[in-house]
Amino acid sequence: MTAEELVARTRNRAHVHLLQGHRAAVDRIAAEIVTTGSGEAVGDLATQTRATADGYVTSDVFDDLVSRYNLTEGTGTTSNVTLRVTSFDPETIRQIAAAGEVLAGLDLADSLDTRERAAGLQVLTAALGADR
Repeated sequence: MTAEELVARTRNRAHVHLLQGHRAAVDRIAAEIVTTGSGEAVGDLATQTRATADGYVTSDVFDDLVSRYNLTEGTGTTSNVTLRVTSFDPETIRQIAAAGEVLAGLDLADSLDTRERAAGLQVLTAALGADR
């Protein structure tokens, strides 16, 4: 399987919401979600300079975070919170995220940003090659 095939097969694992929240809330939000490291240095992609939170939540947690932190819809350039709503068990996601960069690679490979997508595919290609 290639990295591109893996991305295609896992594309529906979550519904991605780009949101805008107050800068002071970003760290608190990050502490309440399952982060994958896709907002950090992964592969050859350097850490972003602005404070962001990016991770997985269930739908009930999503609704709570949006309400509690007054999150509004953002765009790629204005969003500082990315919540990936999934029906998967959060503990399972946490274990997958802790096992390495594969989940972060999948998140990056789904990006519309060319550099992020390339970095994600590079991480996935390396992980798939290690299993052979």
